[in-house]
Amino acid sequence: MTMSSTPERARFGSRLFELRAAMSGARFLTLVAGALAVLVAASAVAWDGTVPRWEAELLRAVNGLPDWLEPILWFPQQLGVLGAPVIGGTLIAWSTRRWHAAVPFVLLVPIKLSVEWLFLKQVVERERPPVTVGPDIVTRGAPIHGLGFPSGHATTAFAFAVLLVAFLPARWRPVPVLLAALVAVARLYAGAHNVLDVVAGAAVGTIFAAVLWYTILNRFVTDTDLGPA
Repeated sequence: MTMSSTPERARFGSRLFELRAAMSGARFLTLVAGALAVLVAASAVAWDGTVPRWEAELLRAVNGLPDWLEPILWFPQQLGVLGAPVIGGTLIAWSTRRWHAAVPFVLLVPIKLSVEWLFLKQVVERERPPVTVGPDIVTRGAPIHGLGFPSGHATTAFAFAVLLVAFLPARWRPVPVLLAALVAVARLYAGAHNVLDVVAGAAVGTIFAAVLWYTILNRFVTDTDLGPA
């Protein structure tokens, strides 16, 4: 006699990823409210397009790190490109054999582009560090001109990271968030953004991911053995 009645989800434990947790309403409200407060505060400082002294000095401290770090910090920056969450979501869907798992990762791309370019970059128009801070900022493969608030790389990286948390065991959940923070630091090192650009990007990405997790991923967490996030 075979155990054919074993629930499909019970067999997912051996796979690399599985949808492990629903986001509770309280956690959703806390994340969104906290991230929104950070975004509003960062926007208020950057509103007039200038960079305060303390922000410029923080940027210079990171941007002035040794040049030998450039190839090392190039790699984590790739987690902030638009293709990263699409590839990551596809791999998770393949691993779990549940293709709907890729939906929030794929939707992240058009949502991010629409909100960022049609709203956020129009509300706060702040140029990149070589223009707003000074020509002493070292640009390591980063554009010199263009609107830098919020950081698109930080937005994508943090949204990707928070969505990944839904699929990881508790002990591994800090890893993608730490990698997203490294992306933010790498963008400062590259001279691509000011400090509040990446802070705002982290906040926006967190909001995007919380909304996608709560509205889409929660629909597929039905097992009683999976707890809330």
